[in-house]
Amino acid sequence: MMRQSMTLVIVALAMAIGGCSSSSQADAVDTNVKVLASNVAVDNTKTTLSATTLQSAIEEVAPAKLSDSTMVGTWTVTNYPGNSSGIVTFSSNGTYSVTSGAFKVAGNYIEVPYTGTWKMIEGTLVELVISYPILYSGSNTGNDVGGTTEATSKYPSALVFSKNRIILKDGAFVSILKPTT
Repeated sequence: MMRQSMTLVIVALAMAIGGCSSSSQADAVDTNVKVLASNVAVDNTKTTLSATTLQSAIEEVAPAKLSDSTMVGTWTVTNYPGNSSGIVTFSSNGTYSVTSGAFKVAGNYIEVPYTGTWKMIEGTLVELVISYPILYSGSNTGNDVGGTTEATSKYPSALVFSKNRIILKDGAFVSILKPTT
């Protein structure tokens, strides 16, 4: 670790000294000097990040795609419009359960516990299928087919996602998922 830190300091000093000699140096980049993002420390004390390296901070803020492993766990849900809340658990076996409240992007418009299946489609789309028909009231403003007891597949898109937050949108509904603590 000490050797890596010293190497980084030497490289930084060489770049600073080289940059002082001529303004044309800004156009010349030494592509042989590489610093791995996993070797760059991040001070996270003034942020909500848990990452301690540049690489882990990038992955925390903007993972390449929403993955099964990101989804698995228990999440608190805040639904908009209406600011209603709920709790949903995604299991690694492809099932999910809403244990309290509502999960509007899944078609749960009233607060009733239920279960269903889920799977990732192309990294930003989630298929949610309710295991049994549930009763709901109000208009159908999502992508469901209609009917008060008809269970249909929902395909909410992930707008933003990280280990700390997933925002799903379907039709007029947005559900923000945060891991339970």
